Amino acid sequence: MTRNSRTVWRLIGHVVAYAIMGILLAVALVVAVGISVSGPQPSYSGIFTQAGCDFDGRTGCLPVGTSVSEDGSIVQHRIHLDGWSVGKGGTVGAIYTPTGFSNDAENNIVHLPVWAAARYWSPWALVGFFIGMIAYWARKWRRRVQS
Repeated sequence: MTRNSRTVWRLIGHVVAYAIMGILLAVALVVAVGISVSGPQPSYSGIFTQAGCDFDGRTGCLPVGTSVSEDGSIVQHRIHLDGWSVGKGGTVGAIYTPTGFSNDAENNIVHLPVWAAARYWSPWALVGFFIGMIAYWARKWRRRVQS
């Protein structure tokens, strides 16, 4: 393999890496802007009671059970918990946001209180991460080309 062919393959690798990071940045930006534009949505506190687990190869146990709002007006059966398993028959406080961009009703999920606030800031953290990675790689590549 000659030096020129290595340079071409390196260039192709950089283009592919930038394209992937650009796509991920665009997706994170759409989600972040969508959630921000839809604004704060009404959330309902309640109790999640785990009935079992749905297993998949990626996450292992995805807790599934029943969620009941504090006032009893919203009851969901076979809903998933965004968080850790509390064990069959175990209960934990949960928050449900049925409206807005990427809402819990569409995703069939309730959140632990600690994760409920992450819905607003985590997409922006991803946007920052992807911008930082693209800037880091560009700087590193520029230094390598200049030397």
